[in-house]
Amino acid sequence: QKADGPGLARLSYTSTMRGDSTTARAELQGIVAKSVKRNLESGISGHMCYDADLQKVWQVLEGSREAIGAVWECIEKDPRHVIDEDTVEVDMVDSRKYPAGWGLRYNGFEKINGKVSEVDCATLSKCQLMQLAYKSFMKDGDSGHHDVMEAILPHAMMSNAKVGITGWLLYNDRTSTIYQVLEGPPEIVERLWNRISQDPRHTVIHNSVVRKKVESREFPNWSMGASEVAQSHWATQSY
Repeated sequence: QKADGPGLARLSYTSTMRGDSTTARAELQGIVAKSVKRNLESGISGHMCYDADLQKVWQVLEGSREAIGAVWECIEKDPRHVIDEDTVEVDMVDSRKYPAGWGLRYNGFEKINGKVSEVDCATLSKCQLMQLAYKSFMKDGDSGHHDVMEAILPHAMMSNAKVGITGWLLYNDRTSTIYQVLEGPPEIVERLWNRISQDPRHTVIHNSVVRKKVESREFPNWSMGASEVAQSHWATQSY
């Protein structure tokens, strides 16, 4: 695999899937399946997060300026979603954040029957590695960015590294929403989750919590990788 040249671009955006929730989910799954192969062939890497309840997509892509430009042209023309134009960001970067071998990493968040998660808990203690994903809302939206990105995140990165926890977090400052994935030995993940779920700064959507056994880590190099959807420019201006 050849090294990235100086023209490495990073594109991120959010959009809303059209249609009913079932159709939107099926369409998105098809998009992800095709994108992994296409991205690998084009030297593109990236990450997608989908909130099924809101039918909201967040995606980031990295690759050469030409490759990103070509895929963005397709994304813009896709009639299956509506792009939030003021969330589109394109930056030239020195190195990749998302490993080239990913193609496209995908994490979905949707409401489930809580009993499914409880049944899984009974068997997870016997496995070597588990993953826990959840969605929550910050209670004080005005201080959400500071609390999550400047207070919670740095502490999590240091403490997780010490106990073998890896994972990823997306904070949408526009909706004060947290999407997080934790992975590691079941006992340690559950101990951490007990603290997170009782943190008074946010409200966990309990039927979004999903536990599952995994054979390998999805985010092995990140004690807590993080991304953010920032406030729109007009919302951050003072008048």
